[in-house]
Amino acid sequence: MKILLHASAEDLGGDWASRLMAAGLDVVSVTGPSELGEDGEVFIFANPGSLAIDTIREMRARLPDRIPLVAAGGEAPEFIESWMEAGAADILPDGMETAELEARLRRAVWWHRHVAREKARVCGEWKQRVELSRRTQRSVAFGLAHDFNNLLSVIQGNVDLSLMNPSLSGEIRYNLSQISQAAQSAAGLAIQVLDLSRAERQPAAGVKLNEALRALRGMIRDASGGRAVEFRFDEQIPAVRAKLGALAEGLALLISSMAGRGESGGSVKLATQAGRGGRVELEIRCDRVSGADRRPVEGGMLNLCRELLEESGAVLSLPERGTAQLEFEAGAADSPAAAAGNGPGNRATATVLLVDDEEGVRDAVHKLLRQDGYTVLDAGSGEEGLELFRTIGGMLDAVILDLNMPGMEGGEVLHQMRNLRPEVRVVVWSGYSEDVARQQMNGFTDVAFIEKPAQLTDFPRMLREVLEER
Repeated sequence: MKILLHASAEDLGGDWASRLMAAGLDVVSVTGPSELGEDGEVFIFANPGSLAIDTIREMRARLPDRIPLVAAGGEAPEFIESWMEAGAADILPDGMETAELEARLRRAVWWHRHVAREKARVCGEWKQRVELSRRTQRSVAFGLAHDFNNLLSVIQGNVDLSLMNPSLSGEIRYNLSQISQAAQSAAGLAIQVLDLSRAERQPAAGVKLNEALRALRGMIRDASGGRAVEFRFDEQIPAVRAKLGALAEGLALLISSMAGRGESGGSVKLATQAGRGGRVELEIRCDRVSGADRRPVEGGMLNLCRELLEESGAVLSLPERGTAQLEFEAGAADSPAAAAGNGPGNRATATVLLVDDEEGVRDAVHKLLRQDGYTVLDAGSGEEGLELFRTIGGMLDAVILDLNMPGMEGGEVLHQMRNLRPEVRVVVWSGYSEDVARQQMNGFTDVAFIEKPAQLTDFPRMLREVLEER
């Protein structure tokens, strides 16, 4: 064992140096703090006396953490407490026998290291708890601000839509403008919290009907009130001529009407098959718990379903309760390259995929863009949006993508969409500031950005600008 020994003036004749060497220990004398870089296992301050408290504290501070400081010469009990408070790991009495000296020093080494490990453990646990508390606070603050921002987007969007009504009275218009200004001010506060925590309708095109229906499974399930969705597809049918956006809207309305409200159980079954004259048929059956109570689609709802489905390219018939049949003309499926070749700047082919987990936000943006003439498909999660993109990505002119969603986040969705189709135009919108948001975009610098809650009336203009870029 190597000992670093500092003897005070009171250690006359080097008594402690002699004792330590007699015990077979390797002793290196040091005269002051400047020599404490010397390697050793124990530092001994011999006979520190009554005036050395500050010196002991200074030497303890200069020593490596692994080396204990031991005071030797404890014949003055009135100073022992002060020496221990100054950093001494042990006090060796003058009358100690040589035989037990090394054992006492080894015990001091063990005890010092044990205390050091316990200190490190306690400090580590404390740091983990503090960091967990901070992460929890940041997470809660971010979650609240993010959700609040989405609610403001819904408020702002519906106010913007209402203000478009030319028949509004002056008082109502003024009140709505005040709501809009308040929402924008609240949005500024939400953004600060986030920073601290961090056209014309698409013409009929060749659609692979089976693949499109698979991609719309989630929408079909939601429209049916959560029923199981079952497919029975004829994989040999040709592609059909259809407008996918109008078809999705018409199917959602049709299935919702067939399923009824407040009822559950059963399933929704969709089957495709080749029809007469090279046409393709889709049969939809909505089973209920009480099979005899299947409600037909009637009245104005039926008329709206017919209009949407006819616009999509399908002919609707209702042969019996709980059953609907659609008939499509066959047509070659468009390749992604051909679809892209229609020209993204041509609003006559403007089809947009909106991916956002907030239903109210999707509804407001969907209404606004549809009112402006766009065909809009929407998805409530990154996974659903990516599945839909894989199926009909070649028919899309742009994607509006929320960055902050549960499950698969927008940055990963963007990355995978660009891998599938590098030229697709993307508009990202987020409650984050643009600088923070772009850090999550996986290096894609050509992506347009809109900060939530945006003036949703600007969406059509901004989308046109994105589509017109070459």
